[in-house]
Amino acid sequence: MSMIWPIALVVFSNIIYQICAKGVPKEMDAMASMTITYLVGAVCSAIMYFIIKQNGNFLKKVSD
Repeated sequence: MSMIWPIALVVFSNIIYQICAKGVPKEMDAMASMTITYLVGAVCSAIMYFIIKQNGNFLKKVSD
């Protein structure tokens, strides 16, 4: 049962990514689009880290 949520997260994330990718104008530079995509993903990941690990020390974990 505990293995279902990571798979569901990957599937859900991929669906959201594909929907958003279709909304990117064709004139937009590919590197700019990828930069924005990964920056948004990093911010969302950091927010989720703080929600899940309420007393987690993010900077300590990154430096380990």
